[in-house]
Amino acid sequence: MKSMKKLLLAVTNPNKFRACEYLIRYHERRNDKIIVFSDNVFALKYYAKKMNRPYLYGPTTQGERMQILKNFQHNPNVSPSFVVH
Repeated sequence: MKSMKKLLLAVTNPNKFRACEYLIRYHERRNDKIIVFSDNVFALKYYAKKMNRPYLYGPTTQGERMQILKNFQHNPNVSPSFVVH
């Protein structure tokens, strides 16, 4: 339990979030397409929801995955997507 608490504190560290947000905004200004990978589902959902972005992880349906992927590939105004790896 103690290690889980340490992990949650680490992934929700506001400095990490600000760094991630800065990098995303930087690449958005350059019109780069962005996918953010995470190996932690809690962090993935936390960051994606905080930034109001789509995210994919285990329970995401195949239809939702295809819709997000198609939008990412073909929509020039697409926002970054978050994916658990």
